[in-house]
Amino acid sequence: MKLIKNNLPLFLAILTTIIAAAIFGWLTLNRINESGKDQHGADHDPVSPTSPVKYPGKLTEELRDFVAELEKRDADIRERSEDLQSIRNSIEQETKEFTKLKTEVLNLQAQFDRKAQDLESKYIILQQKEQENYRNLADTIESLSPSAAVTLFLQMNKDMDQEPPAAYPANYVNKTILGVLNLMDPRDIAPIFEEMNDDKSGTEESRQLAASLAQQLQKLVVEQNNDDAATLPSGG
Repeated sequence: MKLIKNNLPLFLAILTTIIAAAIFGWLTLNRINESGKDQHGADHDPVSPTSPVKYPGKLTEELRDFVAELEKRDADIRERSEDLQSIRNSIEQETKEFTKLKTEVLNLQAQFDRKAQDLESKYIILQQKEQENYRNLADTIESLSPSAAVTLFLQMNKDMDQEPPAAYPANYVNKTILGVLNLMDPRDIAPIFEEMNDDKSGTEESRQLAASLAQQLQKLVVEQNNDDAATLPSGG
């Protein structure tokens, strides 16, 4: 014990040296281990190739067939893609032509509708004008004597006879006469028919005209009654 006390400084120096050497050795060992880990990790990290992948110089027969099949499929796909693009272009062109044609048809339809409306308006005007002429002629005939009215009717019917026979069916009379009689008062029509059928003043031509007029007027009345019945609401 006395020996340790007498050599205490030397003992502490030796102890310090041993501890320092142990610490240095431990640190050195850790550095070596970490360096080994870094190297190990670097060996296993995936690295992207820096140049294009090349097939090995010599392929087996199976690999050559496989590569040839892939190339054939690629060529087929490219060809189909080109065909599809061609079809797509054709469809687009046909769509444009169809749209253009549709526009032209719609324009023609609009023009036709306008012309139809114009014709309908003109037809209505003509009908109104014709009806007005019939009314004026009816007023004129009502002011005539029965014999003068018969003479006028016979002359009007002769004018119709100058047209082709196929234009009117048998025993058909001038439509102007029918239109006028249809607008006249029945009390003014009766004396005219009596004059046409009179034994003394009447002729074969006037009697035939009277018969035809009576037949056509009767038919006209039936048609008008049917039209009126069709426009009436049905009873429930």
